[in-house]
Amino acid sequence: MLSSKALRLTQFQALVVDPQRPRVMWVMEACGGAYHWGRQLLAQSDQAKLVPPKFVAKQRVGKKYDANDANSIFAVHMDTRVHPAPVKSATQQSQLAFHTAHKQYVKTHTAMSNHLRSLLAKNGHVTSKGTASLDALVCDLVNSACPKLNSKRAMQQQANPETAKSDDLHVFARNLRARKPRHVW
Repeated sequence: MLSSKALRLTQFQALVVDPQRPRVMWVMEACGGAYHWGRQLLAQSDQAKLVPPKFVAKQRVGKKYDANDANSIFAVHMDTRVHPAPVKSATQQSQLAFHTAHKQYVKTHTAMSNHLRSLLAKNGHVTSKGTASLDALVCDLVNSACPKLNSKRAMQQQANPETAKSDDLHVFARNLRARKPRHVW
């Protein structure tokens, strides 16, 4: 029996765990939650078909709400030209999440470096491209901006090396100098 029906989450959960229901094919729009439910359904001997969201959006008529989504998902399911997305394992999703997070980290780090580089350039401190030259410039500026702190730090380091390590500016500069090159994933 073919059915195009929007279900609330509680209705869907009740149907999934019901041992009396017949085994069926569930068709869902491929998204983060659909992969989880696809794994749950496959574990219970059901079939799970995930359709790509870009085709669902093209089939939708009117505003985006559950009933329209259900109708457009059903229409995409009936279209033989559309290939379903495979249900990803938890390991595959974890790896994808790691790579996505790393990509976002690199993007944010690059944006912050470029912002710092532009702020420094507005004050006449120009550096070449790359993090190494930016790190060196920041270290030089920190050391030159705080000459009293530098001489005080040198005396502290001779007297007690542990207290000298607590100076925030110099910890920052030392960490910049000691930073290892980033790995390319």
